[in-house]
Amino acid sequence: MLVTSAFCFVTLVLPLHATTIDYRKAWTTKGDKIPNFSFAGYHESESALPSLSSSAKKTLSPGSGDQHATIQAALDEVFQDGGGVVALKAGTFALSSGLLIQNGTILRGAGIGKTILTVKDLSEDVVTLGKTSGKEKKGKSIKITDDYVPAGTGTVHVADARGLSLGMEVYVTPYTPPTRPSEMGIENLSMRVKPSCSGRVLGDKTCSSAAVRIPSWTTDSWVRNLDLTGFNNHIGLLESASRITITTVTMNRDGPTDNDKGYALDIAIDGTQVLVHNVKTLGKKDARSYSVATQSLTPGPNACIGYEAEQAVESIEPHQRWAHGFLNEGSKVAAVLFRNRGGAGSGHGWTINNGQSASVASDKFLSVKNTRCILELQRVLCRHAGSSWRAGTKLLLRLRWSKIQEGRRRD
Repeated sequence: MLVTSAFCFVTLVLPLHATTIDYRKAWTTKGDKIPNFSFAGYHESESALPSLSSSAKKTLSPGSGDQHATIQAALDEVFQDGGGVVALKAGTFALSSGLLIQNGTILRGAGIGKTILTVKDLSEDVVTLGKTSGKEKKGKSIKITDDYVPAGTGTVHVADARGLSLGMEVYVTPYTPPTRPSEMGIENLSMRVKPSCSGRVLGDKTCSSAAVRIPSWTTDSWVRNLDLTGFNNHIGLLESASRITITTVTMNRDGPTDNDKGYALDIAIDGTQVLVHNVKTLGKKDARSYSVATQSLTPGPNACIGYEAEQAVESIEPHQRWAHGFLNEGSKVAAVLFRNRGGAGSGHGWTINNGQSASVASDKFLSVKNTRCILELQRVLCRHAGSSWRAGTKLLLRLRWSKIQEGRRRD
């Protein structure tokens, strides 16, 4: 269950000496806790990703002309046979339309720069990871009677508990999700868009889709070892996608940005328990984008570890209104911004509740505009509008991912 309050913006900032975190402890007088970010990623980061050396059920060689039908037929055959790996040998595979990877199926190349998927435009996503069957069923809304619901609480009080049962998923209302596709991956290959869509004005329908789309309800799946060139939006995770790992992906922006309608998103997160790990944005100096951005009401915990971007205008930031629980650690980007965006975009306002950043190399480490208060462990620091801090100051958060893993708690 995720419940957020619209009346308090909470950013927890830890001192330099902090190395271990007790996630059971309340850090504010109202009982707010720090999210346990160690549960982000494939199988809550308790299991390693499947081996890259596992045997393939189906192996394809590159051919002439459009290879979409050949690859899709192989993916469907392996899916219908219970899942497994479809391997693409080294070479170039031209695609006229997008590929769908279904439950238990993996698309694997021979390596970055060796296996290359090419498309001529982005009127649709190149790869979609998962397809649900059935529809979700929503129950009757139940009123929460608490005056304040602290972040990280394990208890809420409701007006009527009838209709609720042990183990039921609750999205504020009783909820039965559709089937969840899982154990899907795309790995070890490159993708190219020719002519490039990088930097094209937002709203250009021939360039608006992504290299990889992870739909709602996809779970326990991954994107790894990819090299993407010519895309405007690279990876998108939709609402209710969960426990996804995106690792060792390089996104190359090979064109200048037309920002007439804003900047594109390299990785857009609208799901939960997403781990973005060792990912890079490279390219031209006049290329601009949001590196990692959460969407409206995105529930955490979501974590971004070791992200690098070389352009002068690149930021990691919760983007639309009222995301919850976002950790950024070890990034090297122009800016890391947890802020009130006011009327920007569609009127995004406050972007994050319970956001944290650690060990950041950035020109602008944190900018909090019109913030009422910044919570520093056991005391509250109230700052004037426009407060900002740079990396290296005494307020720099040091919350090591390894320490989170060592100290994780399920209590």
